[in-house]
Amino acid sequence: MSQETLGKIFGLTYQQIQKYENVTNRLGASRLNDVANAFNVSVSELFAGAKDAEHKSFTVTRVAFDPQAFRIAEAFVKISDKEVRKQLIRLVETIARK
Repeated sequence: MSQETLGKIFGLTYQQIQKYENVTNRLGASRLNDVANAFNVSVSELFAGAKDAEHKSFTVTRVAFDPQAFRIAEAFVKISDKEVRKQLIRLVETIARK
C-alpha cells in the first residue's frame, strides 16, 4: 500500500505518513488505534513479533508502567539528532549488559 493511499485512509498527507515510517514523528496512541482499526486488527497485533536490539521479546507494559523507563522514553523521543539517539542506545545497552 502506498504512502498516499495510507494518507487518504487516515486523512493525512503522504509526507506525514513518511515521517511516521521514518520515525521522524512519533505515532501517538490514538493514531495507533486508528491504524489498527483501518487494518481490522487489534493494537496488540501491530506489535506481534516485535523484537528489541538483542532479539528478545519486548513487553510494552514493562515500560508503560515503570515511571523511570517512561521518563527516559519521553526524553528520548525529544532528541532530534539521529546520531545522538544511536549513541545513547549503544550506551544504555552497554550499561544494561554489565
